[in-house]
Amino acid sequence: EGGAKGGEWVIHSPTVTSTKFWPGTLGKTANHAMVIARLIDGDEKDHGIHNFLVPLRSMEDHTLLPGVETGDIGPKIGYNNMDNGFARFDNVRIPRRNMAMRFARVDEEGRYEKVGVKGGKNADAASKVAYITMMQVRAYIIHSSNDALAMACTIAIRYSTIRRQGYNADADKKRAENAPNEIQVLDYRQQQYRLLPLLAASYAIFFSGKHVLARLKNIENQLVSGSTAITKTVVGDIHATTSALKSYATAFTADGIEDCRKACGG
Repeated sequence: EGGAKGGEWVIHSPTVTSTKFWPGTLGKTANHAMVIARLIDGDEKDHGIHNFLVPLRSMEDHTLLPGVETGDIGPKIGYNNMDNGFARFDNVRIPRRNMAMRFARVDEEGRYEKVGVKGGKNADAASKVAYITMMQVRAYIIHSSNDALAMACTIAIRYSTIRRQGYNADADKKRAENAPNEIQVLDYRQQQYRLLPLLAASYAIFFSGKHVLARLKNIENQLVSGSTAITKTVVGDIHATTSALKSYATAFTADGIEDCRKACGG
């Protein structure tokens, strides 16, 4: 809400569905939050989602500011060193300038105006920028999934190279050369079948993540410069791609790490 004289916004989340849930560092650490909220002007007109910088805690003693309620969401399956949290706002007032106004602005009289790139083709850039910001996070998660899977593959393949198990029928012929009488675990086709596709997948996830990040950067540059019209179809396509890849890459990585662990035996 906002846009009235006096230059303030009122950040309000009166329902459970309007509660912010899951952001990292929100539970105990963050002093400020970039809140994505619907902009409702003084005439009760809804202008869609926009970004607002909202102070959460005192910079002097780290206590929550009036009207702000936050907390940790509790134990998770993993990544418990991050205090993912929730936040609710009860008529929290922030200065008008705390709205991100590169592509849309509201003046002191509460008048809303979309700001297109001068001379460009993307007059309605604000809504697309909000989506690109969220998609960039997904792209980084896709890209970083490779790191975890690659480390697991490296450990399992190195272990399978050093570990020997099973009688080597050719050892008798090579005994004079002091050849080991057991086979490297990695020489078993079953072990290769389990590990090498995971290694290949880690490369595929790595380059998929790089491709998505590069594509998003290209869309962002075109959007800001106004050199090329960015349609909802383009944004929708990359939105679907990043959503699907994030789910697939993280699930595949988690399953792959477990397979690597099993492949080490024990």
